[in-house]
Amino acid sequence: MNYPDGSLIRTGDLIWWDYGAGTGYVGEIMEDQKAYDAWGLEEPSLELNNVHPFDGSSGGMVYPLWVLEIEGLRKFSDPERQELELALGEASQRAGRSFEGLKYVVRAGIENCKQVTWIFILLGDDWQAIERIVVPRPPESLPHPVPV
Repeated sequence: MNYPDGSLIRTGDLIWWDYGAGTGYVGEIMEDQKAYDAWGLEEPSLELNNVHPFDGSSGGMVYPLWVLEIEGLRKFSDPERQELELALGEASQRAGRSFEGLKYVVRAGIENCKQVTWIFILLGDDWQAIERIVVPRPPESLPHPVPV
């Protein structure tokens, strides 16, 4: 199974999706009939998970393959991954605590079809949002245009 750009999709890949506004991970890949039948599906599909850090245990949303291009699914580039790691450190400082052992969601703050911030949403034990931390992107960051 491949991304729209032709590169191979792998479980655990850090991805952009939700039209370039959401980040997450590839969970289970259901490419052959036996795999998608086991999920009660009728066609090849992917499980996508927006909870960080990825451990594969919190479940996710399942999308058929034909939806992936519409969703803007693509793998994080190395510079984007590095920028996210720096933003995570900044968010941790702003929160006054380490995110280790916490579950959180990461979204892109979008203005004029460009990502201008990273938004970290900390989740409680009941999976409800307990805190929202916004970290501006550095001006020298690579552009992250959002599909319209």
